[in-house]
Amino acid sequence: MWKTLLPRQHIQNHTTDSAVVHHWEYADRVVPCTNDVGSCEHLDAVYWMHDVSMLHTLTPWAVLGGLFARYWKAKISTLRRFLLPESFNSAFGNMTRLQLLLLAILVGYLPISS
Repeated sequence: MWKTLLPRQHIQNHTTDSAVVHHWEYADRVVPCTNDVGSCEHLDAVYWMHDVSMLHTLTPWAVLGGLFARYWKAKISTLRRFLLPESFNSAFGNMTRLQLLLLAILVGYLPISS
């Protein structure tokens, strides 16, 4: 009920022919600020804090993404190291360990599924 009694107040005037500065998924800022000094300082603080908080949020995610990418590359290289060399040349010829692993999985799966 109280929302209908008070009109919505805005510090910035978006109807003027001023430039607009975009902030990451936040309300656009109208520049230059034509309001009183207190309102302009408040807007400076709000938009600065939003930008800083977005950077502080992005940094850990970038670090984690880099660590997981490095972990994934290490995992793949370890798998290649152990699964790509040829084994049991006398019995299977030039088959890699990966091919032997897939053969063992299929030989084990077929009796169970049939």
